[in-house]
Amino acid sequence: MLDTPGVARGPVPLITAALLPERLRRDFGLAWDGDRQRRYRELTAGVRALRPAPPVDARAEGG
Repeated sequence: MLDTPGVARGPVPLITAALLPERLRRDFGLAWDGDRQRRYRELTAGVRALRPAPPVDARAEGG
């Protein structure tokens, strides 16, 4: 397993498990429950809130 820097230790395994289909989480023995789902939703909501939105005209041009 890769050595994950201290700051990323919490979110990296959570994000990894969240992005896998349920079958693969089960096959790899990764725990997933309502609490982890809630933490993932909170994490992604926080990232979206902190990420600046592009200007309106940039969105219309596709980037």
